[in-house]
Amino acid sequence: MSKKSLNTSVLARLNVNKSRTFLVIFSLAVAIVCLTISGFISYTVKETDTLQFANTSNNTVFANVTNSNINSSNVSKVGEYFSASSYNYFSKNDLGSAVLGQMSYLFESLEVGKLQEKMILPSFTQYGATEYTKLIGGRLVNGNDIALGRNFILVHNAIGKFVFGNGSPIVGEKIELSGIVYEVVGILNDTPDILRLIKMFNYDNVKYASSWTKIPLIIYGGKSSHVGDVLLFFDGSIKIDTLGSMQKTINNSNLENVFLTTAEYQIVNKSYSGTASSGIIDISLNIVTVILCIISTIIIFISIKERASEIAVRKSFGATTTNIVAMFLSEVVVGIFIAVCYGLPVATIIMTFISHNISKNLNTFVFPLNWDIFIFPIAVITLTICVLALIPLLVFSKSKIVNLLKVT
Repeated sequence: MSKKSLNTSVLARLNVNKSRTFLVIFSLAVAIVCLTISGFISYTVKETDTLQFANTSNNTVFANVTNSNINSSNVSKVGEYFSASSYNYFSKNDLGSAVLGQMSYLFESLEVGKLQEKMILPSFTQYGATEYTKLIGGRLVNGNDIALGRNFILVHNAIGKFVFGNGSPIVGEKIELSGIVYEVVGILNDTPDILRLIKMFNYDNVKYASSWTKIPLIIYGGKSSHVGDVLLFFDGSIKIDTLGSMQKTINNSNLENVFLTTAEYQIVNKSYSGTASSGIIDISLNIVTVILCIISTIIIFISIKERASEIAVRKSFGATTTNIVAMFLSEVVVGIFIAVCYGLPVATIIMTFISHNISKNLNTFVFPLNWDIFIFPIAVITLTICVLALIPLLVFSKSKIVNLLKVT
């Protein structure tokens, strides 16, 4: 082997054993895809959490009093403990079902303690979140309506169109549930929460027309003494540590089973329902990444071992340890570069597919772009493979020529 023949390009050296090179590049490309998707899912979950609470003020504290001794007559006690500037209370009750088109849907009432033209309601789909809304048509239900036994309700605009049809005036429409006829007297503006709910029904009626996804109707809270949720409105932002102190105050009071939360607390604790499944996917992708990196490292080690005689010849021509290490590492880096060129486009396609499936149930497009999603996998895999490849390279490059020629 002449000295001239040793000065081959990196690509030429990679082409000596095409099948082995292909396996390394393929393994690294899949590893990059897995690690990129893992990061993307993590960022998507965080962004989705934030979107779910985007309309919830940090000044609002959500109090779950479902299992406590709180009712409409003593609900003010909850606010009195914290000198809240104002409060509102709510309870949910099943109203029955009705057939709309080809599907039967379940309905529930959100009984609001204090109906106002502008108000904040608890989210229908996300625990601890709230939604700001206002009256945009018709009028409010009042105590006189309740006293006269009128079953008047308010509906959000999108709910009204979904139930009564796009061409309906909504106000004046009636619906019978469990033998009781309810009449719409007011229309509320659509919140992101309501639009997400309507999207669920529109995309897949069968899947989402279940017991936990119900069509909400708003009723004045004079019919039921039961209270399920209370919203406390403060003048300033309530931080997590403040919330902890407030919860201790509640626990030391005579108000039992009252649980407080805020949007910040829910986001930090990953309240989004998909977090558990995304965590399993994340772990699985990371395990696959580790396995593929190990496979790539083993193949690289075998390749270096089989080229021991080449290392011996290069050393006989005066190549130093640095020269040999640089030569082999350049092959590894080029292989990683090729893997990146294939892996990132594939990862982007998969990310788009994931984003589409998540976005279709939300009222916005979710596709978090962060350079960490791409840079982190490339940096980690490059560093890992290069370091692991460096170990056998140093061993062989520092070995005596006679010992290298004995390696089989």
